[in-house]
Amino acid sequence: GNVSLSLSEFVHVSGSFAFEKAGTPINVRLVGNTAAEADKYSVLTIGASDVNAFLGSGGPYFQDSNNDGVIDSNDTPAVDGAAGIAFSNIDFALAFMRSELTASSFYALQASGSGELVGISGVHLNAADLLIEVNGGTAHPATGPPVVAAIDFIQTFGIDGLMVPTSPISKIKLKFEQQIIRASGSITLQVGTNVFVSGDVAFSKGGQVTATLSDGTQKEVSVITVGGDDINIFFGFNGPSNQSEADAFFALGGPANDSGVATDAVGVALTGAQFGLALVTPTDLADSSRYYSLKASANSFGLVGLQGLTANVAGLEILVNGGSDSTVNSRVVDFSQGDLDGDAATVGLTRIMTSDTGFVELSATEYLLKASGILEISVGPAGSPFVTLSGAVAIKVSNTSVYLRDENNVLLPDPVDVSALEIGVSNASATVYVAGQTVVFGGGLTLGLAYYTSLVAGDTDSWLGLKTFGGNLDLSTSVGLDAGVSEVTVSWNTSFGAGNTTTVDFKKSFETGPDLNNGEVLVDTNGPVAARLDFEGEFLSLAAELTVSIGGFLHINGVFAYISSNAQVMIVDDQGVATGPINVSVVTGRVENATAFAGSG
Repeated sequence: GNVSLSLSEFVHVSGSFAFEKAGTPINVRLVGNTAAEADKYSVLTIGASDVNAFLGSGGPYFQDSNNDGVIDSNDTPAVDGAAGIAFSNIDFALAFMRSELTASSFYALQASGSGELVGISGVHLNAADLLIEVNGGTAHPATGPPVVAAIDFIQTFGIDGLMVPTSPISKIKLKFEQQIIRASGSITLQVGTNVFVSGDVAFSKGGQVTATLSDGTQKEVSVITVGGDDINIFFGFNGPSNQSEADAFFALGGPANDSGVATDAVGVALTGAQFGLALVTPTDLADSSRYYSLKASANSFGLVGLQGLTANVAGLEILVNGGSDSTVNSRVVDFSQGDLDGDAATVGLTRIMTSDTGFVELSATEYLLKASGILEISVGPAGSPFVTLSGAVAIKVSNTSVYLRDENNVLLPDPVDVSALEIGVSNASATVYVAGQTVVFGGGLTLGLAYYTSLVAGDTDSWLGLKTFGGNLDLSTSVGLDAGVSEVTVSWNTSFGAGNTTTVDFKKSFETGPDLNNGEVLVDTNGPVAARLDFEGEFLSLAAELTVSIGGFLHINGVFAYISSNAQVMIVDDQGVATGPINVSVVTGRVENATAFAGSG
């Protein structure tokens, strides 16, 4: 029936409740077990519908304002003097099951509703479409210690699960098939006009599962996941002050000048974000290892409302797979293996729920940190900036090992463990406006570099491989000079560190099979073409096409190139006797299709 309850003038609850205890004990089946437990279990259920609860001072907040004998959505809350958290329209089903022979006991909960912070000036917090699901308990076997376990409600009660009355006319079906703690809902947080956060969130904690690590070993672990969908965030000054303003603000990724909404906003805005985070902990209490993986994306992230400066990253994507393994450095979880998400599939992707229907999938197999997006920066007045920068960018951090060649181009026998930083850029350009003239550099430039740092303790050596192609430099002016450099190509394989004369042999380090010497690194540029690094030793190459026209009188055009590398050659004397091979440094210069013309016409 309907119940109203107040405790210490701090907790106020009203709504319809139902209590039921099964007359005959039953056999149950646990998650993962096909056979029923030998002992019988008593079942107690508690259900409720249309429950309103207020926790705070100045209550009861919810009242029968229309005097119809029922507190429901037709009533107006008593807001004056109330300060606390108000939950409304709560429906829940709670079941307890206890063995008649042992200390084994189990519980399950499914609850829904909404809540909000009331009576706190300047702060608004609202949670809508809340859904909470819990299925757990403890089994006490005849031998051995107690174990965490849960009831399989479909195997125990049939296809409809356990029907829990929540009122004389309503029921909730408990249909859990796995151990779970899960919550989801939509939240909105506003602090004055300085902070605005909205979006869908989801949290879950499953039972014990087996994780496969990046070296192929396995551990028993528990997994906590946190996800978010359609997340919008503003942090700064003069931001949106209500939900309608926020909707217009985030729809444009910043100040909604055209609609007159939050036109003076200054700060940082993140729009359309989605993320999934997995936290993995070994169940062995003696194992201090911790692992994590994150996949996140956003429509845009950048500065808002700063005079003379705009900066924005569109299409932002972030991938992380890391941890702190207590015994093996850089060992992480392989999220493409095992049933970490409890979906009964042991190979493939690990799904992280980001809302009641949304999800992201984790598939990282090794240590990884990667971010990509399209960057745009503008310095100067709106419409006529002094400097603009743009381009697609991708950054990746990982650990690997590489083979080196010495200054004589001799391959060293043992690989070196290194941390790897890869940076790729595509369709990059920079425009500078100086004294009415325009200088454009890099239109269409693609760049890829790999920077390696030794992981050996005390070793400060590092190595760089780099390639660029497709860039141009426009130096044309309005005073008779037309000059441009196009198809700029740079290839460089070198090293840094006191006394370090080695370079990375990419073909050996990343070969696809023993002694194939066919390896390469394809640096992701976040564009249609990757940058291929396939150097074997020290190498430097510069090439570009130059075009110059001065006053319409002098015209120069051609392709100019410089190449420096190491090589092995055979020396043949005047008797035809060959010696070697001998390691040499080779420097070449090249001019192709060069033309020059001085005169008119």
